Amino acid sequence: MQKDLSTFFDTMASASDKRVFDMIELKRALLECPVCIDTTRAGQDLELKLLECHHTVCKGCLDQLIDGKTDFHCPLCCRPMRVPAQGVDGIQNNFYAQQIRDYANSCKPKDDVGDAALKERVKCGRCKDEIRKVLHQCVSCGYLCSTCTWQHRDSKDLRHHTIFIQGRSSQTKKTTSNFCGTHDLCRLDFYCRTCRVALCKLCKEFHDTGPLHSVRDVCKEAQETWDETDSLLDVVINRQSLAFEVFRKVRCEEERVATESREAKEKLKAFIRECHNVLSRREMELIGSIDHRSKQMSKCLKYSKERAQDLLAKIGSSMDYADQIKEERDPLSVIRAAAALKPALLDIEKTLLDADIEHDDSFLSVTDGDLQFDVAAFEHMVSLLGKSCEKSQAEDAAAQQQFDEL
Repeated sequence: MQKDLSTFFDTMASASDKRVFDMIELKRALLECPVCIDTTRAGQDLELKLLECHHTVCKGCLDQLIDGKTDFHCPLCCRPMRVPAQGVDGIQNNFYAQQIRDYANSCKPKDDVGDAALKERVKCGRCKDEIRKVLHQCVSCGYLCSTCTWQHRDSKDLRHHTIFIQGRSSQTKKTTSNFCGTHDLCRLDFYCRTCRVALCKLCKEFHDTGPLHSVRDVCKEAQETWDETDSLLDVVINRQSLAFEVFRKVRCEEERVATESREAKEKLKAFIRECHNVLSRREMELIGSIDHRSKQMSKCLKYSKERAQDLLAKIGSSMDYADQIKEERDPLSVIRAAAALKPALLDIEKTLLDADIEHDDSFLSVTDGDLQFDVAAFEHMVSLLGKSCEKSQAEDAAAQQQFDEL
């Protein structure tokens, strides 16, 4: 097997031995795990496993993929497979990959491909023209000039050849967005608007070109897409100016509303305080009037009371004296006593008394009817306050309802 591999690599190097073979790129192409995109782990070569579908995956990726499961799918073709009883260790090793790695490691390192090409003035492996700057290398043909490189791209017979781009690692090659991921070296020069995918020239030939698919040059598509975007940007910029203006007006209106609301509240509070003051003053006036009239009536009642008490005292005294006269047996004494009592009785008879001392209920000027009428009038007057504010509030509610309906 070692001899076969040596013959294989010698053949790839060509009989003229003027084409340099890059062993590092070969190891990356044949010994790289397609899942983790690596050839080594922790400084050691990967242990590559050969699946039933003949795809190669490293042991570390399989350990993570299986993770105690009884079956799994190939990460490349999704073919279902059973996990052996021994787990990942029961999956067959890729002995061919191991032999290729052993042979590649046993080869002596050569100078950098670019340096070797410059030193030996490398020629194209197909047309034999001298290459001033090596950019591409075919696994089967060796170094390629720009003309033969494009022939590899266009020719159906050479399309299956694997081409490496010098100075680009496999990682960079896979992440470069301008090159096709299926056909290395081929640029993505076309774009299908229907599928929204970029295509190279080779992908375009196999892509559905029915009436529903619109495949166009990627540069023209990019230009038209940008023109549409640029037009939308102009509209957006105009909308931005309008939005800024609306935002500025809204901020000004918010400040105005806040200021007017604060001032209106302060005015209303001041008005209510003044109303309280007016009511307090009127309360004091009415209470003072009631107190004054109450004092006057109390004086009148006191005078009537004192006169009635004085009259009662005179009457009582006269009655006692009359009783004594009745008990007198001497006629002359009766005459003299009666003559003395008569003036007192005449005085009592002439004494005037205010029999109508009950006061009128209206003397306070605050009857229940008056109070009820005054409260109703006051409530009506208070309800008239802030009518303009309530009207504005109703208009705002109607406007808010219309806005919500929109």
